[in-house]
Amino acid sequence: MINARSLPGATLLLAAAMLAFVLAFALAAPGEKASAAEKTPRYTVLRVSDAPGVREVVVSTAARREEGMRLVADELRERGNVPEGGTLLVEYRKLRDPSRETGFALVFDSERAVLEAGKTARYGEVYDAEDAERIMEEEDGIRAVSYRDFAEENPGLWERIREFLLPAFF
Repeated sequence: MINARSLPGATLLLAAAMLAFVLAFALAAPGEKASAAEKTPRYTVLRVSDAPGVREVVVSTAARREEGMRLVADELRERGNVPEGGTLLVEYRKLRDPSRETGFALVFDSERAVLEAGKTARYGEVYDAEDAERIMEEEDGIRAVSYRDFAEENPGLWERIREFLLPAFF
């Protein structure tokens, strides 16, 4: 029989055990994703278009950092949007102003898809076999670029681009 005096102590003991379990689970694999902490940002699909080997999905979302963009791209992949042997191109737009781009992601189905994209420099980059292997293994087949993160990581380059473009408009 449970004594009324021991109930608060048992509740405290149970809460401490649950906290220890949660901490042990969270610290067990620090290199892996903490799926509970990584919630996919809300997004709305604005347009989907297909070409041979490529599906383009344009979304509006509040995600403006690469981490959030990767989560959206991964969810789109899980929903079957990557063509077999091909590439999913995700274009991100501002949630409140869908005419303004905030970044993009490439989701590759295989190393072969990375190499195909690299042969034609379709996405502005040339990928070799080493790049293809690294993208698939280390980046889980997703290359995400946030324009905000890019500008913060490369401030000198951003300034040079602005200086180059501004004289053309005046």
